[in-house]
Amino acid sequence: MSNEMYSTIARVTDGIYEGIAIGGDVFPGSTLSDHILRFNNIPQVKMMVVLGELGGKDEYSLVEALKQGKVEKPVVAWVSGTCARLFKSEVQFGHAGAKSGGELESAQAKNQALREAGAVVPTSYEALESAIKEVFDKLVEEGKISPVTEITPPPIPEDLKTAIKSGKVRAPTHIISTISDDRGDEPCYAGVPMSTIIEQGYGVGDVISLLWFKRSLPRYCTQFIEVCYGHI
Repeated sequence: MSNEMYSTIARVTDGIYEGIAIGGDVFPGSTLSDHILRFNNIPQVKMMVVLGELGGKDEYSLVEALKQGKVEKPVVAWVSGTCARLFKSEVQFGHAGAKSGGELESAQAKNQALREAGAVVPTSYEALESAIKEVFDKLVEEGKISPVTEITPPPIPEDLKTAIKSGKVRAPTHIISTISDDRGDEPCYAGVPMSTIIEQGYGVGDVISLLWFKRSLPRYCTQFIEVCYGHI
């Protein structure tokens, strides 16, 4: 719910100063009114958006704060869970606090109480985004908000693997070998493919000549290498 709410606000305003997810526990550590009153005293905050839910009476503390004039900045609010009346029995929505109890705890009653207390309450959740935009635009017209100039985000660097494949860049070489080469279908020793070494029956001396001397030495040389190798 929080992520969706933040996304909604970001689409129609200059963004969020601070977002709080209180949760739906029966005994939360803070209430809606606690944070609304705190936001009301922060100069950078020009308007508040509240998304509540059915069950509990936390929203009524905000209603009282609005009625008492403690909140001077615009409040856009919506209490979700209006669909609970469509069910014949009590509805539990995921956690302890979000359950349809008496009429006073219904989403309809809370929305009406908030509306009567002075909050801007839309007719549905779908209309919440428009309500936020209307309040924000009004504050801009009144000069209370100076819209932030949108900047063009810097381009995201191309993935290295894709850039290498397209030939735009190359990865720096970590190991350079002038003896063996395994870039093709089969490894090569001093340019001689492994299949050739096997098919032509290269001996140990022949292979050592390729690896050490980077060339195919005459047979008498490779035989000498093998004689020396046999005495090691």
